[in-house]
Amino acid sequence: MSVAPSRPRSLPGVLAWAELPLACCAFGVFFCALVTVFLWARQDDFVMRQIVTISKANELRGLAKFRRLMSVTRTLMLPRLDFYGRQALPEPSGFLPRAPSEALLTAQGACGDFALVFTRLLQVSGERAKLMQMICRNGTSCHVITEVDLNGKWIVMDSILNFSPTDRQGNPLSADEVRKDWSHVKLELLPPPHLHRKYDYQRVIGTNWNKFGAVSRALYSVLRAIGMSDLDGFSLRSYVLNPYWAVFFGLLAIGGLVFPLWIRRIQRKYGAPSNSAPAD
Repeated sequence: MSVAPSRPRSLPGVLAWAELPLACCAFGVFFCALVTVFLWARQDDFVMRQIVTISKANELRGLAKFRRLMSVTRTLMLPRLDFYGRQALPEPSGFLPRAPSEALLTAQGACGDFALVFTRLLQVSGERAKLMQMICRNGTSCHVITEVDLNGKWIVMDSILNFSPTDRQGNPLSADEVRKDWSHVKLELLPPPHLHRKYDYQRVIGTNWNKFGAVSRALYSVLRAIGMSDLDGFSLRSYVLNPYWAVFFGLLAIGGLVFPLWIRRIQRKYGAPSNSAPAD
């Protein structure tokens, strides 16, 4: 009985066997990136939680807690806004929106950054809160505010103007109630010079569905198709106020899909050859 001599591997075969180490290296790089983004996300949330802890906001409840966090936001950010001369700094070169800790440091987006920090402080303290955009008469977003859930009712909080509107009995108002009772609000609760005539609450929305063209409009259609009706009040940005978490879970989903498929492909295409040989 003789054994067939082994044949030297061809160049394609050598390259095929090199795909497994390549996959391992790619997984190592991916894992390092995943851990880095995770640490960034944790660090940003840690800063926000430290502020909530130091402010002792969680010792309060309801409107008193919201106002404490709004006061803390203004205490931390107004000096920075003054330091930068109330001039918008150049946008960061990265592709991500500003994280709350970055907005806290620079206050470069004025009302948007105030609302971002305030809303995130509310969220990490256990409250339901969302960013909302005020649409002015020319159809563009001109102001950013916060809405926070108080006993099942979304009430308005405007951190940059230190504005928490109430009715004549002292009950906090929703954006719709502010719009309907604007004559009272603008004269009694927001007197000049703080009142900006554009900020009349005639239309307040959570998401600008035209911002990213066909992509955002397609998402709008999908949400409508699955039964969501109040899309003006739906704030997509509020689910990813810490953008690093969005990147982390996005990478996790991509890696969880790509790497198992890649490994299975290697196993099927480049599995170990059989050791058996035909007998003479």
